[in-house]
Amino acid sequence: MMGFLRVRRNHTDTNYLVWVQFRYELQRALTNSGFGEQWAKQIVGAIGELEDNIHTHSDATQTGLLAYRVNEAVLECIVLDLGIGVLASLRQCDDFGFLKDHGTALQIALTDGNSRYGRGSGRGWGFHDLFVGLVNSNAQLRFRSGDHLLSIEGDHPDLAAAVIRQRAYGTGLMIAIRATAN
Repeated sequence: MMGFLRVRRNHTDTNYLVWVQFRYELQRALTNSGFGEQWAKQIVGAIGELEDNIHTHSDATQTGLLAYRVNEAVLECIVLDLGIGVLASLRQCDDFGFLKDHGTALQIALTDGNSRYGRGSGRGWGFHDLFVGLVNSNAQLRFRSGDHLLSIEGDHPDLAAAVIRQRAYGTGLMIAIRATAN
């Protein structure tokens, strides 16, 4: 099963119903493919957090895209936008004004409690939800922003296991997820 969504939702219009349907169909596809019901809900919730980040951090909501494919106990999902990227987003906060490197910005953004709103804002926990949702799923995660790629692989996705590589410059943020049901 596959799904695709352009991020344009507004909680007061009919596009929001499209977002609700997208999440429902993803959850159903995961459950039908061997991901347990609770596990499917966790993954869908985490992807919901990633979609919300496009609204909160990208400064280019209309460029957001989500796509997934679930087949034979494997989830492949992409969440991306062509916004300002992680470095520029974090630098809007005095806590992270010192940042100059996209790789370091990715590491900081993926660390619990860090957000463009500051360390003490109570925000910055969405990636934690993603990591928890993918535990025991032989996951591969790729985060690409600016001129860096941060990748994490394994049964227990953990930032400590991340590999950071410099790449050609790209706009915005792209998150690629691949997970296998056990």
